[in-house]
Amino acid sequence: MFDKILKNIHYVSSCVQGMHAENRALKYLESLGMDCLAKRFKTSFGEIDLLMQDNRTIVAVEVKYRKSLSQAAY
Repeated sequence: MFDKILKNIHYVSSCVQGMHAENRALKYLESLGMDCLAKRFKTSFGEIDLLMQDNRTIVAVEVKYRKSLSQAAY
């Protein structure tokens, strides 16, 4: 029972961290002049975290939260 509660807490914590990371990414991309068309855009293939527009180009953004920069993929 306790393990199930801990898993639920971890899941909620991960969701909150993911939403925070998406908001930070959104603010950064907007600071570059991009416009947000949609957040958490659902398709038949899955979800796109951010759908942005850069001039005449539509940009699909997948945001991944990492605890440190050394864990990030480039």
